[in-house]
Amino acid sequence: MAKKYKSQSVKLNKSLTHARVRDLLNYNQKTGILTWRIRQGSRAPKGGVAGDLNDKGYWRVHVDGVRYLAHRLIWFWMTGRWPVPTADHKDLDKSNNRWRNIRLATIEQQMANQPLRRDNKVGTKCVFRDKRDGAWYVTVRKNKIAHCLGRFSNLEEAKKVATFHRKRLQGEFWRGK
Repeated sequence: MAKKYKSQSVKLNKSLTHARVRDLLNYNQKTGILTWRIRQGSRAPKGGVAGDLNDKGYWRVHVDGVRYLAHRLIWFWMTGRWPVPTADHKDLDKSNNRWRNIRLATIEQQMANQPLRRDNKVGTKCVFRDKRDGAWYVTVRKNKIAHCLGRFSNLEEAKKVATFHRKRLQGEFWRGK
């Protein structure tokens, strides 16, 4: 059975304005660090680093009682727009919030930029084994369309086809393996 993933839905505080974010926070593009411009309590002094790391390795910041992922808040701070559908870390380092490392992405693009899953037994993405006949199938998704690229008896050939077409279809979001 296919594993289901929760979509990355984000509840946004509609009253949070770009001006409010700019009034509360400073952002250093070179270090990727948000700091408080205004004291927010004993745990958030003026000039102190805003936020903390969550259990998945992302920086998060509380603003007016709402928790935000820092890279999404940084996108809003820099552009005045929320990153829709999401923002992505180019280098996979979830705590690297330097401006040059954050980009807009669809959920599909973000999935293409993920490392190989630990439970992947094949050693590459988009290659699947049919348990009925033992053949290897290559399927790469692009714009919600599954591109079925063939049936192979040889795993190495299937991996080469998958790698070639993933690079072609996923572009800058392609991640090896």
